[in-house]
Amino acid sequence: MRIQTRLLLLLLIVAVVPVAVSGGTAVLLSRKLVGENIEMLNVSQARSLAEYSESYISTAVGQLRLAAELLPFGDLVGEELKGALRIVYGMHDGYNLVALVDRRGTLRGTIHDESPVHHPVSPKDFEAFTQNPPPLGGELPQSAIVGPVYLAPDKGIPVRVLAAVVRGGDPAEPKILMVELSLDKLVERAQALAAQTRSSVYLVDGRGRVVAHNLPEVTVTRTDLSDRAPVQAITSGGLDSQGMVSYRAGTEPLAAAYARLGRWPGGVVVERPESEVYAPAREIAKQTAFWIVVALLCAIAAGTLLSRSISDPIRNLDRAAAALAHGDLEVRARVDGKDELGRLSSSFNEMADALVHRNEELRVLNEELQQRVEERTRELKQAQDQLLQSEKLAAVGELGAGVAHEINNPLAGVLGAAQLLLLRAETDSPSIEHLKNIEAEALRIREIVQNLLQLSQTRERGIGTLVDVNRVMEAALNLVARPIIAQRVRVTKTLRKELPKVRGDSSDLQQVFLHLLSNAKNAMPEGGELELSTGVIENRLVKVTVRDTGIGIPEEDMDKIFEPFFTRKGSWEGKGLGLSVVHRTVDQFGGRITVESEVGVGTTFTLVFPIVRDSLHLA
Repeated sequence: MRIQTRLLLLLLIVAVVPVAVSGGTAVLLSRKLVGENIEMLNVSQARSLAEYSESYISTAVGQLRLAAELLPFGDLVGEELKGALRIVYGMHDGYNLVALVDRRGTLRGTIHDESPVHHPVSPKDFEAFTQNPPPLGGELPQSAIVGPVYLAPDKGIPVRVLAAVVRGGDPAEPKILMVELSLDKLVERAQALAAQTRSSVYLVDGRGRVVAHNLPEVTVTRTDLSDRAPVQAITSGGLDSQGMVSYRAGTEPLAAAYARLGRWPGGVVVERPESEVYAPAREIAKQTAFWIVVALLCAIAAGTLLSRSISDPIRNLDRAAAALAHGDLEVRARVDGKDELGRLSSSFNEMADALVHRNEELRVLNEELQQRVEERTRELKQAQDQLLQSEKLAAVGELGAGVAHEINNPLAGVLGAAQLLLLRAETDSPSIEHLKNIEAEALRIREIVQNLLQLSQTRERGIGTLVDVNRVMEAALNLVARPIIAQRVRVTKTLRKELPKVRGDSSDLQQVFLHLLSNAKNAMPEGGELELSTGVIENRLVKVTVRDTGIGIPEEDMDKIFEPFFTRKGSWEGKGLGLSVVHRTVDQFGGRITVESEVGVGTTFTLVFPIVRDSLHLA
């Protein structure tokens, strides 16, 4: 609805219509309207007191049933029984006396006068309690048993006895938990309602006898008001649980509101003389002129409120826009309606949501870009490390080649002399052992020199034959199978069928696999698992994986394992060049080698080689 239309309708409703209608209809409708309001008010007051009475009794009954179901009174005696009765005594402020009896009424235990909150029980009160038990004959119900209302002799307040069958004991001789419930709070509520409404208020039981009241001429539980119309409406059990009736008590006409209790018999009556109920109607005519003036004032107030209803949304939208301009993306305008201002606020909120969505997309894109940069940086670092390692091995190889030529000549002389002396020496000569040591060390030096020469030997990438990686792997494994099996190492192979070929030298690749298998065997002196696998990456690379469950490589040694002469063994024994040779050979194949290891878990070497594409032939 447009703002202009809403303004016109509001002015018509607030100013013109009341002024035009109020003068002609106020007097005619006043008695009916005031009467209905008074009736509704009186019925509401009666219903309120009835609901309070219902709740008060239901709470007391519910606490009693809960205690009877949870506490095994049938099996308790002595102090245990007294303790259980004390628990029940403290469960409700209206319990003046708690007793356990059998169905013949014989007392098994009682508790009273143990709290200042509860009313004291005199001997006469106790005697009245025993003389007004609820009906205990016949089959006892599982729910609570409600006794009649009577007046406590010394306390002078209405009370009611409640009972419930307890758990435990002999089922043939059940025991009953009984309490004396004080109804003084109902009397206080009735008197307070009577003082508030300046009415006569009384609460009756199912037989029309007064339970609580503010009537000086009425005696509790002895005065029978069943002949009065509102009491008959309560006790008759009709369809209307509440309502308003008019009747005469003597010569004076009365208007009475009544409300029936839901679960328990009885109800509440609030009555007043009809002259007082409809007295306000007589004042309506005198105040008609006054309300005309009030209607005009209301029109002025309505105009003020209307202007505020327009300016407030605009001010709220202005504040939200300023906050959004300063970077507060969480701010939203309040949508007060579906008019132009409401739609404008909704559009602003949609714009703010779209802005938040765009910022979130930019954030995600930035994170993805950052991740890609980190991945490319990591790949570049790995490539740089590979290049540095290759250059380092090349430098060591060139140095080794120069040193090898200088060592081979004197080494050949030393080895030849040692072997010649061994041939000429007597079998029992003490120098034979020394000569054998000289020969062994010279051979070890020659092996080291040969490994250094191997580091210096380079061939151009792409030169060589087509190599079947699976076949070379099988051949290398057959060469070391016996020592691996003897060391209780279980081998698992996952070799891809029809694996594409790579270009290189099969003997060099076999040497690579032998070094890796030997290292894996040495890493598992107590046995373990050795997994060999081959596969293809994106139809461009052949991937070879050698994984063992050995002792692993410490993190501080990971950057050194491909360096020449680096070894983690206790004695050098000519070792330390194996992985350097492996790295050099893989690099000559145009491939890459990476290693992952965790101490105590194992080591995984991964080799990748470029696939050789079949040549295309034109017909």
